Amino acid sequence: MEDVEVAKKFLYCENLSLCIVKSGRVLFKSRAKGLSAFLSAIDAFGAKLAGTSVADRIVGKALALLFIYVGVKAVYAQTLSLKAKMALENGGVKFEAAELVETITCPEGGTCPFEVAVAEISNPSEAYVKIKEIQNILKEASLKGGNRVLEEKE
Repeated sequence: MEDVEVAKKFLYCENLSLCIVKSGRVLFKSRAKGLSAFLSAIDAFGAKLAGTSVADRIVGKALALLFIYVGVKAVYAQTLSLKAKMALENGGVKFEAAELVETITCPEGGTCPFEVAVAEISNPSEAYVKIKEIQNILKEASLKGGNRVLEEKE
């Protein structure tokens, strides 16, 4: 069985949000929402993520660029955005999706802040830096218990 099929099987059988497989072995799995789980995997495994296969519930452009950044070779997405599809195609990553959607939205409504942050970015390294920046802003706002408006730096 191909690694992406193993990842897909775990995604559904264990009700995960993310599963990363390499050489038939599960390297990382999570039930966390959003792309924070994949950022945790990057922190934990770094360059060892090159050549992995990933199954994820929701893949937007931000996550697709992170996959390319670390060298993921194959992706299964339960839901894939059109911009993520284009990024994966341009990055040479093999992918499959159960559902293709126009945009990734937040449960509260509106476009995902990570998708907004990478809207004009095509370079995976630049996307990683921007995504980490947004993650830190959101984490800081969460710790303070308030909302913080994300402003574009001039």
